[in-house]
Amino acid sequence: MERILLPLLASIILPNAVSAETIVVPTPARFSYESDTVKQLKIRGGYGRYLTFRGRTDNEYEGTDGYYESEGQSYTECEDDNCTTFWEPPTYIEGEESGIENKTFVYELDCRDKTFNRIGDRTGTGMKKGWMETLEDPVAMAVEKKYCSVIDSLPIAR
Repeated sequence: MERILLPLLASIILPNAVSAETIVVPTPARFSYESDTVKQLKIRGGYGRYLTFRGRTDNEYEGTDGYYESEGQSYTECEDDNCTTFWEPPTYIEGEESGIENKTFVYELDCRDKTFNRIGDRTGTGMKKGWMETLEDPVAMAVEKKYCSVIDSLPIAR
């Protein structure tokens, strides 16, 4: 019986293994922007200075150091004439590692000052990064070079 089953199983399994193929899954470009999202942004009641768009880029963030939340403490409990001293060790809060996230952000770009704000980017401490020079981000720099000179011809963000 074994002589019949083994070749039968091999004939079923082996053709599948030989005909297996590798499937390539497309991934987004590391640095990119969606051209159909580049629009004029109304700031302080006017257009012609600011752009908004969606772009994908790296956001590098710093790590944080670990720290002790308390210094620890000792306390004594007594029952009748019998006292016992206890030590409560300090509480240590682990630090966070630094890293780089690559994701899509909504940008605001100031064509006059050549600065940008990525909505939702954060430092390692949880603070927002705020406005930075376009030289710090290849996506902001590319949009600035291509669209700031023709800002008045762009659609208006609603």
